Amino acid sequence: MLVFVPLAAISYFQEFPRVLVHAGLFAAAEFGGTVLEHLDGVPFPRTIAFGAAALISATIGIVIFTRFMRIPIARMDEEANDEA
Repeated sequence: MLVFVPLAAISYFQEFPRVLVHAGLFAAAEFGGTVLEHLDGVPFPRTIAFGAAALISATIGIVIFTRFMRIPIARMDEEANDEA
């Protein structure tokens, strides 16, 4: 809750809902790490939980980054076609 609440507030006031997704992933990882700690035989339970959340977060980030990288190229191509 220490991280989730401030990130949720930032997400709400800055009108940037993707931050809320990352805050939820952090809260889920914290919960998952706690659950995994109580299971016997699971090595490094918090590392597994936060690693899974980080993998999801990185996947979302890569998709957003690739979309961002494609937009300027498409706009430059359209401008070049308009000038010709």
